[in-house]
Amino acid sequence: MGTLQDLLLAIRDLLYDSSPGISVFPLMITAALVGLLIRVALSSVGQRWVATYHHTMTYMLLPVTAFVITRVIAGNISLSLGMIGALSIVRFRNPVRNPFELVSFFALVTIGVAISAEPSLGIALGVFITLVIYGVALYEKLATKKNNRPFSISFAEGEAIHTLLVQSTGRISALDQAEDLTQLLENRSSNECSYVLSFRTRSELEEMASSLDSAGPSVVSVEMRIGQSPS
Repeated sequence: MGTLQDLLLAIRDLLYDSSPGISVFPLMITAALVGLLIRVALSSVGQRWVATYHHTMTYMLLPVTAFVITRVIAGNISLSLGMIGALSIVRFRNPVRNPFELVSFFALVTIGVAISAEPSLGIALGVFITLVIYGVALYEKLATKKNNRPFSISFAEGEAIHTLLVQSTGRISALDQAEDLTQLLENRSSNECSYVLSFRTRSELEEMASSLDSAGPSVVSVEMRIGQSPS
């Protein structure tokens, strides 16, 4: 009888000691889901660089890590100073792809800290970032329909760039004036020209390729690269 009572007391003590971790577990899941929401939003608007396994795990675990650190050092000045000293020796040697990626990581940390202090504020921040992502994507789509491109193509952002390579005998005025022209090579001795045009969407690529039919026999070859950047 005494052994059973000791076992029940041990289980009670274990649950009591682990109760802080159990109580914050829903908030940890919330932080991970908010980070995942931002990752899904970025991927759905064409930001392919975030669609990897490593970025997905980063967007889920970074808010949770910031949440736990904030909970641990809350109300303990000595522990806060020790944690700051320990974290100051951490060096991120992986190069940041662009300033937006750095802002995203800072936002994820802020979400974790906010959920630890005020959960509704952290969730609101995640929803606001998601709305901004979709809002900018919608603005770009509407502007593109009006032949007004608000953003330039960046090969360093991991976007799926569609490339058109055209070789011709002589210059083609339609390609010379194209906004999507990224490279032009002209051999004046042989009167040969090579054009490289980059597009965000496949439909734009196919539309430009079909328009070359009116260029006549001056077009020697046309090569379309789907989802690649020019080499």
